[in-house]
Amino acid sequence: MGSSSLHPSAGRVSGPRMTSMVSEISMQAIVAAGILAAIFLAVNLVRLKPIAGFIGIGVFSVVAWDVPNLPAVSNIFGLNLYPADALAIVLLLAAACYGTPRENRAPKAKIALAAIFALALLSVVLGIMEHGVSAPLNEARLFLWLSCACWWSVSLDWGDRRVREAAQRAVLFIGWTLVAAAVLHGALYGIGSASDSRVLPDGTVTTSRILVSGQSMVLLLSAYASVCVLWRTRSTIYGISATVFLAVSFISQNRSVWLAGGISILILILAVRMPYRLRMLGYAQIAGIAVILISLPGFLRPYYGKIFESLDDSRTYASRETGWTQLIDQQVAMGPLATLLGQPFGSGFRRMDTNGIYVDFTPHNWYVLLFLRIGILGLLGMAVCLSVTVWRLINARNSAFQLCMLAGLMSYAWTYSIDWYLAPFVGWVVYTAFSSANSHVKLQDHAIDDQCTRGGTGWTGQSNSNKVQQVESCES
Repeated sequence: MGSSSLHPSAGRVSGPRMTSMVSEISMQAIVAAGILAAIFLAVNLVRLKPIAGFIGIGVFSVVAWDVPNLPAVSNIFGLNLYPADALAIVLLLAAACYGTPRENRAPKAKIALAAIFALALLSVVLGIMEHGVSAPLNEARLFLWLSCACWWSVSLDWGDRRVREAAQRAVLFIGWTLVAAAVLHGALYGIGSASDSRVLPDGTVTTSRILVSGQSMVLLLSAYASVCVLWRTRSTIYGISATVFLAVSFISQNRSVWLAGGISILILILAVRMPYRLRMLGYAQIAGIAVILISLPGFLRPYYGKIFESLDDSRTYASRETGWTQLIDQQVAMGPLATLLGQPFGSGFRRMDTNGIYVDFTPHNWYVLLFLRIGILGLLGMAVCLSVTVWRLINARNSAFQLCMLAGLMSYAWTYSIDWYLAPFVGWVVYTAFSSANSHVKLQDHAIDDQCTRGGTGWTGQSNSNKVQQVESCES
């Protein structure tokens, strides 16, 4: 035997090394406890103060132009953890604490949503088995963020006055913050067109317009929400906000948002009653006169060319359409299984652009993205969800703005992926579709709130018969 095996310290850990190991374990335990405590506090804050969740989501929309890719806050087993990951976890846990609103009964939509989520998880698992952990999770990140944020937003009780008021304040705060960001971008870099671009310090090529498409879409939906509150409360600040939000959204020259705005406004005109159509016509006349007055001194003349250039430039859409066709053909050629269930997350989106260069970024089409990752089955599940939601909104009372928002989102999804910070608007639309139209008494409550009140305080402490009488007197 060697002498080393007889040494009394053989197999033991030296004192300094033992101390170092204990210190490291203790530090990791302290950090883990701190993270758990922070998550616990954040979950309770979002649960008790929904405005914290709205603002938290909105912050990511505000910085999307300046910092499109936020740096990772940590790295675990080779997987980067980003701020949006932490917020998504907090929102998911807060939603679990809420439960499901008692009025929210949508079995068909829930089955379809569960099927979509199950297919997405299957795609992630298959991707991890085929490509490892990092690539599939990084590619599925946006989908998972959107799922968590939508689940939280849908879990909110939008019938609660406190939730509605928190959402209204968040709309004003985030909307005006985006307006300030757009003004700053225009002052520093000018108002670019759809064909202009800029290069970030890390080499990323991005838009030179004053807002990215997701920010512009947030402003468009915020304008609709502001008009909805304006009609109910006659609050001047919401009228001014809606006008400014629409103007900045238009000047940002995101043609996908122009398309979404045109379709959604048409749906809104068709959905509202005649007195509201006349009121909208009056607002449009006032806005037109304001634009003419602003244009008289010639301040906007240099930017007319930019706007017409954006209207005339179709190269971006042609490039996207070519990429969509290639990706769909590639997937169909892989066989029936890939067509039904899609390719696993992490497979990439490699195709040749119209300029002859191979690209691998996410296709700007939410429906194509769903087909590529969860197949025809997932796309059919989404079609069921959208169809049921549209049908219920059409048959619900006081749902014109939610219907126009859904139409805008559906058209926007044709030329872009749905940005996850649009989730609060999705929650409001879904709650209206699957709550207000289900219960006659609840439907009357919303009719009273939206048509007979000023200030949005709601009607509490009244019997159901009194509420029905209030609606009848209001409609007469």
